[in-house]
Amino acid sequence: MTNPELITNLTVAVATVVGLAIAWLQFDARDGGLARQFRFALFVAGVFYFARAADWVSSLSVFRVATVISAAAIPLAALLLTEGLLRRHAPRTTKIFISLGLIIFSISSVFVPYTYNFYFIKALFLFHISALSVILLLLIARNRQILSQTENMTINRCVVALPIIMILLLSDYEFFPIQGPLYLSGLGVLIAVWITMTLEANFADLGRLLLSIAAIVLTIALGTWLIGLQADSAAGDLLNTAAILTSLVLVLVIGLTAMVLRHERQQVSFLTALNETASLEKFLSALERQGLTSGFTILKKRDVVEFDIPSLRRSLAVSGALRISDLPKSRANDTIGQSQLRELLSRFGAREAILVAEHPFVIAVGTPSGIAAASGSNLRLALHLARLIAERDNVLGSNKCS
Repeated sequence: MTNPELITNLTVAVATVVGLAIAWLQFDARDGGLARQFRFALFVAGVFYFARAADWVSSLSVFRVATVISAAAIPLAALLLTEGLLRRHAPRTTKIFISLGLIIFSISSVFVPYTYNFYFIKALFLFHISALSVILLLLIARNRQILSQTENMTINRCVVALPIIMILLLSDYEFFPIQGPLYLSGLGVLIAVWITMTLEANFADLGRLLLSIAAIVLTIALGTWLIGLQADSAAGDLLNTAAILTSLVLVLVIGLTAMVLRHERQQVSFLTALNETASLEKFLSALERQGLTSGFTILKKRDVVEFDIPSLRRSLAVSGALRISDLPKSRANDTIGQSQLRELLSRFGAREAILVAEHPFVIAVGTPSGIAAASGSNLRLALHLARLIAERDNVLGSNKCS
């Protein structure tokens, strides 16, 4: 592998690992079976590309073994995900075949002195193609009647994507007369991850999806052309440049799509939490369950008994929220409430305090950063509603007493 090829393959491999990691973070293991299966499949693919890149750089046997084991585990991850999508177990013979393949290739990668020989790689290729073909047949021959329309649509997309992935796998094997670039499978994985994520987003109708693809292709083509003009590159160098630009643009697009998805999920979570407005306690619990308080800690009166609560309340009552930067630069100029607030933020390692309710006293402290900062408007809206719920409860309590 020449230096330009190595740089290109490494860049695409690292970009693929980053893209898979972003997608992995979109699934919460607490959601149950299918989310865990998706996370496992993405994890196995990420380990494969990471180990292969590390093997190219270091040539250490441990990374070569990890590459083979993770490659042999890809059919198992695909089978587990297929069972989750179909909501039933695969045939026993299929499970035995894929499990035995994983065991045999894993043991062989450790004890065979030279793993990357012609017959070993050819056997691994045949195992991949046969296992993925069986999985494809399971998806095609499914019982559509027991699945919802959404589930059938998702599986139909998998049926279309799986043959494409199988074709791109050919570039990872070096015994064909016409050898394609090693980075093709990485680019294919990134494209599949991005399309899968956009299918969940609201902007993923066909017209906008095609427009997004056209914009990405145009950006990559223009960037490659400009770099080629500057460097007067040959055709092979232009292909390497295009591959690097494609991988970097796809990672950027995947990251932006993840932010959009997180924002949409938080909006749905906020609407779900609105069903729990019977009391302040239930509403705050719903916000925490839905993950809307990410980056913040909800503190109640019992959590801050050692502080001067009336002073804290007066400091936050006017604006409803204060950042550490809003306090006087010199502690000597602090009021009692500001001094108490500074100490409270310091104790919890926070940079901002938001008054959730005056009676009963509830406060949120935290340090929103990254995606949490971008979604801060949802949190502030939710906490403002919590304050209104507390005021409503106080009014209702006063009316009952009178």
